[in-house]
Amino acid sequence: MDGLDSPVYQQVKKERGPIQRMSTQDIVRTEIENNGSKADWKSVYNRLQKLIQAPEFRIFRANNSLFLIHNEGNGKASVFMFNADRVQDMPKSMSDFGAALKKAGFNTVSFNSVRPAVLRLLKSTGKKFSVIPSNPEPGTGQPSLHVEVEL
Repeated sequence: MDGLDSPVYQQVKKERGPIQRMSTQDIVRTEIENNGSKADWKSVYNRLQKLIQAPEFRIFRANNSLFLIHNEGNGKASVFMFNADRVQDMPKSMSDFGAALKKAGFNTVSFNSVRPAVLRLLKSTGKKFSVIPSNPEPGTGQPSLHVEVEL
C-alpha cells in the first residue's frame, strides 16, 4: 500500500475536500448523536417538520447546518441550530445565516448554547454579540449561555 491509499491520507483528503452535502435527516441525526442527547432523532425530525408548518417558524440551511428560526416580531428572532458541519466550515455557515436573516429584515438573533466554543465562532464572523449566563439545560444540568447577536 502506498501513502495515497492509507486511511490517514483518505481522512485528510475528506476533511480538506469539498463539503459533502448531507440530507436534512442526517444533519438532525448527527446533532442528536453528537450532543449526547437521549432523544430519538426521528422524533426530533418529525417535531421539526410540524413546527415549520406554523408561520412564525422557518428553516434555513447553510452547508450542513440547519437553523430553526422563530420569528419573535420587531426584527427579533430566536434560533436553534442543528450542526453537522466540519469545524472549518462553521464560520461560513454562521455568516451566511446572519446575512440571510439580515436580508429578511431581522436585526437581532438570540440562542442558548452549552458549548462555549460557539463564542469563538461568533468572534470569527465579526458580528457584535452579548452573552448572559442562564439556567442550566433541563435534563443535563449543563451550564447554558444566552447569546444575542446584532446582525
